[in-house]
Amino acid sequence: MEFRALVEDSLTSAFETLVEMPPQDGSPSTDNVSNAAMIGFVGEHVRGTLGVAVSGPTLRDLAVRLGAPEIEGGPEDALGELANLLLGHVTRAWAHHHIEVTIGTPLVVAGAPTEIQPCDTRQFQTSALSGNKHCVVWLDARVSPDLEVAT
Repeated sequence: MEFRALVEDSLTSAFETLVEMPPQDGSPSTDNVSNAAMIGFVGEHVRGTLGVAVSGPTLRDLAVRLGAPEIEGGPEDALGELANLLLGHVTRAWAHHHIEVTIGTPLVVAGAPTEIQPCDTRQFQTSALSGNKHCVVWLDARVSPDLEVAT
């Protein structure tokens, strides 16, 4: 299995499991997203960032589902926790192929329209749109040329 396929499979699986909105085909739109969380990761052969951006209604739904009323920082903390859970899901799938990474601490940006600008072609994205609920998840990965994905 190539790393690109592993990333696409693990990111889609994490999205479907944790976001609970069906992914849409095509390029994700960032219209109406005003809150985002990013979290970095680093390993021997791979490093990068996972991000999640959501609309206000999606953030409120996620906050309730993830128990934000009990979280000191409220909805924004719930968004950081979602980024952490998504990356954890992705990196567990990678670990089955002997790709180990260390995860950083999430950074949350709230209150301004958010536009995702890919750094280059090493970015993977998936998104969902349902009425006024919108969620975009992206993963930017830099991989060393000597990485071999174990099967």
